[in-house]
Amino acid sequence: MPRKIFTRILLGVPAAAAALTLVACTGGGIQRPSAEELSAGISQILTNVGQEGVYTEEQIGCFAEKFLVAQLPDQDLASLAAGRDQQSSESVKALVTTTMQEATVTCTAQ
Repeated sequence: MPRKIFTRILLGVPAAAAALTLVACTGGGIQRPSAEELSAGISQILTNVGQEGVYTEEQIGCFAEKFLVAQLPDQDLASLAAGRDQQSSESVKALVTTTMQEATVTCTAQ
């Protein structure tokens, strides 16, 4: 069972330095989600872990844009857009963590 890194990170470090991890699902033929869909999924995950309101809508939209330009598989992006907190592999988990750490710094400084 994949570790729930997203929850641990948000609860274990200050919100400004939190690192989101994305999720993945199985199956083929998944379409790449839009920035709006990713924003909705990120918001849902934040709500699920009691972090609603920590980031602005603009910051969450910025996070979504950063994930879209990262080299994440469509299935992982689709799972994030669905609001699920799981990773498909260790390599994806590492990429997601790094991407979110960088996005948090960039997007919250605006």
